[in-house]
Amino acid sequence: KSIEDLFNENRKYIMGSNVPAQLAKAHVFIFKGNSDEITVILKRDQFEQTKTIKRYEWSEINKETPKNIQKFQILEDNIGYLNLGNIEKEEFDDIAKNVLSTNSLIIDLRYGLNKTSQLLAKFITSKESHFYSSIHPCLDYPGRYIWTKGNSEKGENIPDYKGKVILLVNESTQSNSEFTAMWLQTGENVVTVGSQTSGADGNVTEFKMPGGIPTRITGVGIFYPDGTETQRTGIKIDVVVNPTIEGLVAGKDEQLEKAIEVATNKN
Repeated sequence: KSIEDLFNENRKYIMGSNVPAQLAKAHVFIFKGNSDEITVILKRDQFEQTKTIKRYEWSEINKETPKNIQKFQILEDNIGYLNLGNIEKEEFDDIAKNVLSTNSLIIDLRYGLNKTSQLLAKFITSKESHFYSSIHPCLDYPGRYIWTKGNSEKGENIPDYKGKVILLVNESTQSNSEFTAMWLQTGENVVTVGSQTSGADGNVTEFKMPGGIPTRITGVGIFYPDGTETQRTGIKIDVVVNPTIEGLVAGKDEQLEKAIEVATNKN
C-alpha cells in the first residue's frame, strides 16, 4: 500500500482540524501495530532498499522540541532569528536587547512557544487594536451563540521595533502559537510566511465520554475582527510556502529561506 492509501484509510482516527494537521500526526497511526518489527521497502527514483524497522510504544518516543535549534541568532544581512519554542520567559529581556539592533526579525512559531508571547507582542506591536473576536454558547438558549469583541493590545514603546517582522508558521503552529500569531499580526510591517496552520486555537474544555474516556474540545469560536474564521482554516498567511520533497531530501528549510528573502526585500 502507498503512504497516501494508508493515510486515507486511517484519517478518520487521526486528530486534527485540517489535512496538514492530520498529516503531521499520521506517522503514529500508519506505523502502529501489534508486531515489534515491520519490514518495509523504500523506493526513491531508481533506488530500492529493504529495511526492518522496530516499533515503539508512544510513551517511549521523545516528543520534545529539538534542542539543536538556536534560540536567537543574527543571520546574514543583520536579520534576527527567534525560535520561540526554546526561549524561556526569564531569558527574553536579554535577547530583546539584541533584537533592537537588527534590520529585520524572523519569529519562528513552528516549534511552539514557552510563555513568551505576551512579552513579545508588547515589544513588537505599536498601535492599540483588537486582534480577535469570539463566539460563546448561550447556555440559556441551546444553539444560540453570543459574539464578543476580543482584547485590544498595544505596544509599550520599549522602544517599538522599527524593522520588518516576519512570522514563520506551519501545521505545527497550533493553539496558543496561532493566537500569538494573530496578536503579532496587528503590529506594523509584519508579514506572515509559511503553510496552513493547525486551525485549533481557542480555550480547552475537558470532559469524559461514556466509559470514562477522556477527550477535549474547544468551547468557543475564534475569529479575526473582520469575521474570518481561524478554527479549521488556520491563520491568515501573506506568503504561502509549502515544503517540497526535493527540498526535504536536500535538507533545506524552504520556509525559512523564503522568510529570509522577504526580510531582505525592502518593499
